[in-house]
Amino acid sequence: NRLAGQNVLTILSGANIDFGMLSYITRNSHIGGGMRRSLRIRIAERPGALLDVLASAFAGANIIEFQYGKTDPDEAWFTLGIASDERAARDITEKLDAQNIPWENVTGQEDVSFRVIRYNSALLKHPVFLNLDFYERPGALYDFLRQYVSHSGNICYFNYSYTGERIGRALLGIEFAEAEARARFLSALPSRGAGFRSCRAIGAPVEARLSGTDRSDLN
Repeated sequence: NRLAGQNVLTILSGANIDFGMLSYITRNSHIGGGMRRSLRIRIAERPGALLDVLASAFAGANIIEFQYGKTDPDEAWFTLGIASDERAARDITEKLDAQNIPWENVTGQEDVSFRVIRYNSALLKHPVFLNLDFYERPGALYDFLRQYVSHSGNICYFNYSYTGERIGRALLGIEFAEAEARARFLSALPSRGAGFRSCRAIGAPVEARLSGTDRSDLN
């Protein structure tokens, strides 16, 4: 009542929102409108299987999340997050059905939302874990995997989530049939290249924890 008839200016500063919160808002902006979906698909646990499915069923899709950890020697369950309307999502699932690729909708389920990525370290063969910073654009991760991974190793771990930043960040686990193949891969892998800002193998202590070989006594 005190302001009746007066011109009033309301200041919205946004001071309580930091960059981490902005990233969270961007990452989840599609959920409210039903535009974000998480699909869990089953494919053969073999080199190149994921790339084949991405090319055949997810071509052109806006993939905003990858979750995978190797838990079985013969089959792999990948979780892919996509931002799409109902029609585009239906087109993807119809392609999966046509290829007899089992899938399920796991949107909003707790393990997906909290990014609980299980894997069995005992199944990993001569693994290397890469910290990859790439320029966010459609197909950037696919291009990196096709160029550097598809002919040399097998994906055994995949952790990526779109944050709305110009640079995307992924933690990749790649396994090799023998130690010599792992060494050749690392010696040939550039630290930067077309489409990615940096790529490096993680440090030994972190790799030991991820691969289950860390036996340090913290006491």
